[in-house]
Amino acid sequence: MITFALNLLNVIVVARLLTPAEIGVFSVAVAFQGIVHVFREFGVTQYLVQAKSVDDENFRAAFSLTLMFSWAIALFLFLGAGPLADFYSHEGVASVLALLAVNFLLIPFGTPSLGMLRRELRFESIAVIRISNTSAATIVTITSAWLGESYLSMAWGAIAGQLANLIAIAIARPQGLLMLPTLKGVSSILRFGSISSAATLIQELGRSAPDLIIGRTLGFASVAFFSRAVGLRDMLLGQLVAVVNGVHFPTFAQAIRKGADAAQMYSKATNYLVAITIPFLGLLAFLAEPLILFFFGDQWLVSAPLATLLCLFAIITAPYALASLSLIAGGHVSSVLKLECVVQAARIAVLLTSIWLPLEKVVPLLGIVAVVEAGAYHYWLRRHFGISFTEMRKGIFAAAVLAPFTLVGPVLISMTTIADTGAAHLLFIYLALASLAALVGWVAGLFVLKHPLRDELINLLNTVRRLVKK
Repeated sequence: MITFALNLLNVIVVARLLTPAEIGVFSVAVAFQGIVHVFREFGVTQYLVQAKSVDDENFRAAFSLTLMFSWAIALFLFLGAGPLADFYSHEGVASVLALLAVNFLLIPFGTPSLGMLRRELRFESIAVIRISNTSAATIVTITSAWLGESYLSMAWGAIAGQLANLIAIAIARPQGLLMLPTLKGVSSILRFGSISSAATLIQELGRSAPDLIIGRTLGFASVAFFSRAVGLRDMLLGQLVAVVNGVHFPTFAQAIRKGADAAQMYSKATNYLVAITIPFLGLLAFLAEPLILFFFGDQWLVSAPLATLLCLFAIITAPYALASLSLIAGGHVSSVLKLECVVQAARIAVLLTSIWLPLEKVVPLLGIVAVVEAGAYHYWLRRHFGISFTEMRKGIFAAAVLAPFTLVGPVLISMTTIADTGAAHLLFIYLALASLAALVGWVAGLFVLKHPLRDELINLLNTVRRLVKK
């Protein structure tokens, strides 16, 4: 919740301090950086979490591999910044990449320790690390933007976040932060990491493709409008799934090592997750325009219909949000590589239509990608874990029924005169009332439908009540 609030604050303030074109320059640079970022640890974190056992030799080998790849990437970014800036005809791309390269010099000293914290299920320490990272990045980004650093402000924030990350990791797990590199034991991690990194690379290519392709075909402003639409969707889905996956991946891997039923675990976790994501993605789709207007200003209204579509498409893939890491936890990393090739090929093919079509006609075609993604993930979940659609249908149906309970209040409020004004204070009242009505409707739906999440909510409220009494 803290990291969500900080990220939201960061996005809101920066969107008002910088222009869409300035944010577009950073988006293109960070998209390129994101592709090579895949190799920064070469699957080390995932290896450490899912391995049957990890000794000192494995840990030192993990550090050595991370050091080798991260520093090589830093050099690659320094050398490649100029040619990429020439390709996009903007020197700012090179300036951003040069700063982002600094992060790769720092990454090796914390990555293996963070992987072990996840393996050891030390979620409180991980939460502190995430909060430290986000806090530092937010403070420095906003301050830099206010001081006129333009697109460089977000790069300065990324460096500050990485430094805070290292300090927090050093406090949580000081052992193993500094050690001499070794080649002993590296081969086993390389075998796993080569497949894992290839899958992650393909996934990152698909994630970065909108910025890289649209930046070239439609310009930096279009990149920013699309990124803002994605940001609104991920305001809920991205943050929630990141938190859930952070807990789900190591616990799922540990349970599989102990012989637990993977199909039952996945179905249960998904039933809980979609009961939150599907109704509230529907809410974000409905409120996209007032949310963008209130948080970012009218210069970003082009993003509103795009955000609505992206939220609706996300509903299709919501039941498979945990699929990728679940398959990796089960040792099926090669299957993740295969399905990512299919999904991202479809995504890139759709985005290349921007050569001929404007942004508002390209985004609706991404619905095809959502269907392909859901189908591909379900095929591999069924093949490896025996999960049939019948098993998942109950949870998906319950979440779909929860959506009307969640939306009825906001829809009724939207019919009042308060929804027709552009005044900031009235817009805030409208969004606050709509959000409150959605929450009340969602909770009411949990009780009316007797959803399993109702019991978890009651347990949470009882825990809070006991803490307050103390």
